[in-house]
Amino acid sequence: MTTPLGSDVPRVDGRLKVTGAARYSADHSEDHWGDRLAYAHVVLSTVARGSVRSMNVDAARGAPGVLAVYTPFDPLRIYSASRGETYAPLQDRDVRFRGQVIGLVVAETIEQAREAAALVSAEYDTVPARPGPPSPPGCRASRSKGTPSSRRRPGPCSLPAWPRSTTRSARARSRSTSP
Repeated sequence: MTTPLGSDVPRVDGRLKVTGAARYSADHSEDHWGDRLAYAHVVLSTVARGSVRSMNVDAARGAPGVLAVYTPFDPLRIYSASRGETYAPLQDRDVRFRGQVIGLVVAETIEQAREAAALVSAEYDTVPARPGPPSPPGCRASRSKGTPSSRRRPGPCSLPAWPRSTTRSARARSRSTSP
């Protein structure tokens, strides 16, 4: 059995990389695809939780160079239910986090795609964001109304109690390795 640890690994493209002569996939795109290449830019949600009520994409569709605009209202059906994923971009109107992809603009150049994506506007039905991580499946909130957190009993659904620490106490416990 051979291992790369402690032995030389030949870099067949090393000389090309350090001299700047190496070609990457982006360098070949114009040669291979020519004018058939398209670019996409995403439209992101500006709310943390809720659903997309409506989207105005008319200005983006009319922008120069735009080939297509995709939203949850006219999505690409790219995911099947058999993948086991709980979230698939552009497949429903639910917003699960701020910055979630809610639209996609395809254009002839990356600049045209970016500018057209900036023209898309959305209206939301917002829901208050949940603080902290979601509860594990099958677990309900272990704290009833009016019960102080110190009187909760630990159980399979409770989060571990991590010790509080400060930078000063961490430095005091660590051993210095520099002079």
